[in-house]
Amino acid sequence: RSAIMKQNLKYNISALIRTLEELFPRGSDESVLIEYLLLNGTNDSPQDAKRLLNLLSNIQCIVNLIEFNAHNGSSYRRAEECNVA
Repeated sequence: RSAIMKQNLKYNISALIRTLEELFPRGSDESVLIEYLLLNGTNDSPQDAKRLLNLLSNIQCIVNLIEFNAHNGSSYRRAEECNVA
């Protein structure tokens, strides 16, 4: 995560998850939208999906899976269709 998102150095995932668990506990009336960008070979495997599910298990949330749009100058690629479904 730190290699992709430089703000992770200041706002690490553990602190973010703890805050979301406090603000949007599972079963609450309000939910938070989590946007998850799928990158081929980086975070698009079935194991990655299970890790995401476990990470968000105590948060009332909606997860929006976003397919990466490849562009010149990027080393990342769109996730394979079989990994998105």
